Amino acid sequence: MKTKIYVVPSTHWDREWILPFEKFRYKLVRTIDGLLDILENNPDYKYFHFDGQTTVISDYTEIRPENKERLLKLIREKRILIGPFRNMLDCLLPSGEAITRNLQSGLKDCMEWGTEPHKLGYTCDVFGQNAQMPQIYRNFGISSCLLLRGREGYEDDKFIWRGADGSEVLAHRADPDYSYADFYLIARWPDQISGGADYERMAADLKKHLDENRNRMKGGCHFMIDGYDNLEPEGRLTEFLAYLNGRPTDYEFIFSDFNDYNAECKKYYGSLSLHEGVIYSSSKEGTGSFLMKNVASSMVHLKQMNMAAEDKLCVVAEPLDLFTELVRKDGDEGYYPVKNKADFFNYAWAKLVSNQPHDSLGGTCCSAAHSDNENDYKRANETIEAALEDSLGELARNVNTGDNGKDGYFIVYNPCETDFEGVAEVSFKVKSGTDFASSEIRDSSGNLLAFTVLEKTSATEQIAPYKRMAEYIAYDIYKTAIPLKLKAFSYEVLNFKAPVFERNFEKGEWKFSRFDKVRKDYSSMRVGLNEFDNGVLYVSFNADGSLNVTDKTTGKTYEKLFVFEDDSDVGEGWNRISTRVDERVSTAVGSARFSVINDDERIARFRVRHKLLLPECEDDAFERKGDLKEQEIDVVYTLKRGSGRIECEAELFNDVDNHRLRVAIPTGIKADSFHTAMPYGMQEWPVERGDHAYDIEQFSPVVPGQGVCTLSDSENTVSVYTKGLYEFEVSDRADRSVYITLFRAFPKETFFLKSQTARMKRIMKFQFAVDFGKGKLSDIYKRAKAYRSGIVSRIATGERGILGCKFAFAEIEGGAVLSSVRKSDLITGKPTLRIFDVDGGCSGSISFATKVKRAFRVKMNGEIIKEEKISDGKISYCLKKNEIVTWQLEF
Repeated sequence: MKTKIYVVPSTHWDREWILPFEKFRYKLVRTIDGLLDILENNPDYKYFHFDGQTTVISDYTEIRPENKERLLKLIREKRILIGPFRNMLDCLLPSGEAITRNLQSGLKDCMEWGTEPHKLGYTCDVFGQNAQMPQIYRNFGISSCLLLRGREGYEDDKFIWRGADGSEVLAHRADPDYSYADFYLIARWPDQISGGADYERMAADLKKHLDENRNRMKGGCHFMIDGYDNLEPEGRLTEFLAYLNGRPTDYEFIFSDFNDYNAECKKYYGSLSLHEGVIYSSSKEGTGSFLMKNVASSMVHLKQMNMAAEDKLCVVAEPLDLFTELVRKDGDEGYYPVKNKADFFNYAWAKLVSNQPHDSLGGTCCSAAHSDNENDYKRANETIEAALEDSLGELARNVNTGDNGKDGYFIVYNPCETDFEGVAEVSFKVKSGTDFASSEIRDSSGNLLAFTVLEKTSATEQIAPYKRMAEYIAYDIYKTAIPLKLKAFSYEVLNFKAPVFERNFEKGEWKFSRFDKVRKDYSSMRVGLNEFDNGVLYVSFNADGSLNVTDKTTGKTYEKLFVFEDDSDVGEGWNRISTRVDERVSTAVGSARFSVINDDERIARFRVRHKLLLPECEDDAFERKGDLKEQEIDVVYTLKRGSGRIECEAELFNDVDNHRLRVAIPTGIKADSFHTAMPYGMQEWPVERGDHAYDIEQFSPVVPGQGVCTLSDSENTVSVYTKGLYEFEVSDRADRSVYITLFRAFPKETFFLKSQTARMKRIMKFQFAVDFGKGKLSDIYKRAKAYRSGIVSRIATGERGILGCKFAFAEIEGGAVLSSVRKSDLITGKPTLRIFDVDGGCSGSISFATKVKRAFRVKMNGEIIKEEKISDGKISYCLKKNEIVTWQLEF
């Protein structure tokens, strides 16, 4: 019996990559123009697969609106296959919520165009696969996927992929050498080089390749792809296949759309091998399947903007939009609220999703494309900020502030699902000229809240009130450290009173006629010349600027934390490549400048300045040597009363080429594995690295993580949190150091093209923290989220609303992690709530201040699974290991 070879015509279409978007779109228009002619004039050319994306259709019809109906007709006839994604995202760097919104956007596009998305999870060129993708696919009715990178070897061309929760999909793997272009590269590309069309040669080369790989073709069938990166379709494909099938061979070539091939493969489902969990291994064979791990640290400024926008949307803006809608007072005189703010959030998500393709967020595009990415992040952030400010203003108008505040009121809001008790860094904005630094702040019960001013800045804002001319208001913004106690999803009204000092020389008054006393704080956390104690942590500074920390709850001391280490990088966006002889420069031995910025009963802040002399090596250098340049690193550490966490902010201006800067946190934890945050979960990684001496790809021990890396033994836990830094490493030495990659400055942006953007000649700021608190994985995940999001504040105006001075909008009991709560789902338009498990199973309940009347458990695509039982407005949940659950709500 002949082996069936299913040939799929396709193209891997990068909207932006080695060319910026508009130049690639120029090529896209020509490509689709030609495709329309091929499909309409050649009925034997049955299908064309458009890379699992829908965005290319909108990109095309924006230029060619007159061809929209021609195009949609072919899409509805299933001759042009689009979706299920809006665009081919990275599967490790975007949050789980971003991946879901990407698939929802692709589904919504197809619904609007009168078709269904192609039911194949097509991620042919991404740099690894997270362990929750099978569960996500199943939530969209997708039972198979195609991938390339991340499995060490190429044992088989198809296998069963079981995700973190046990969900399974049929996975097809592209060729390790020819990737998602095997038919094109073997059959067509050689003739394009020679300028001829040698069918005999083509047939011989295909037979040779298939014979060599026959043992990998599980189940008597195999697929090949006729296409490549941004490549136009070949109308003569039907002729090629007819010629091949006219020869006496062991193979039958079938013009396919993946659907027929997928159906054939399912006949052999029970005999296929099983892969469980994450797919993230360096390549041991194949020139086209390199994993390229260092995309996690390329163009780090884009990654910082991405995580900040995702957090602001998911943690703060979207939930508050729903909360304020549930408690809003109608008929505010002189105020017209912006309705359907979800439309703005969807716009912001669209901007984020368009920035999250594998090369864009991966940091492997040309400079012009990454410049566009920066602008899109800025536009998304401005949209989120405007909508969030509106929600906060709506909240302020519905609060009864009472009569306690002489000079003004503030609302402080905790947007996270965990209660907050401790010292918070909160910014207060007051009209210029207010003596805020000397003011008294009291909580809603009248208790004095002594605070520390950390920073003062001034700004003039233009505001555009409803039905009024634009106004310009000068503000002073005070960044403070203030003790707060806020339940999850709750706010409290604070009031402040500025002191008055009256003295009238004109009337001959020498003494003050009025003098309001101002509290002065002379307390300190300092217990030695360079030693500080906040009640939980005992911290001392070494001469080299590193820290020694004793966790007083366990008695364990951690030595030489926060050592900065710099080595060479002459690679590109995909790969950190060191010089063969690499000089590593470190702050581990040396001296640093140390100073105390703040020190009182609430907060202590310390500045450490390091100076590294770095060799300026050439782009193609064999060894790292050259003229020495001074790299100054300004680091501020923060220690808050009663906290088990040390926070760090590092700032520098990079003026050195071809290097990588990391910070090391030695833990000494006796652990064989560690965890990092990943989409909808916490991924466990082994500390042991295995034997990679003969891998075809240069091995890198780094792993991705979405702002969290944690390891623990029976007595101690160390967790590292970051804001927008995604690349971690845990050493296999006894010190078990956690490394955070701060940035890479490399010569080449893509392949051979050198770039100033990739050299990262800019001011950069990095924020990260080390937490010594113990707890379940869900506790650590939530603490990291709270660290990134902080406490939100907003000035209030003394309203007489219906809400009290303290109020909680919602409560989540149990170990579930909140992923999303929003007023309007992209597909259904209904309020939705999504949670997930990271502890191996958890249970609890969820309630809102406004009681839930009905709740339907739904898939991510909006399909209703069942109606849940509601008890007194509460939703009870019981999540299985790593399960993701979504509800559609009615209030």
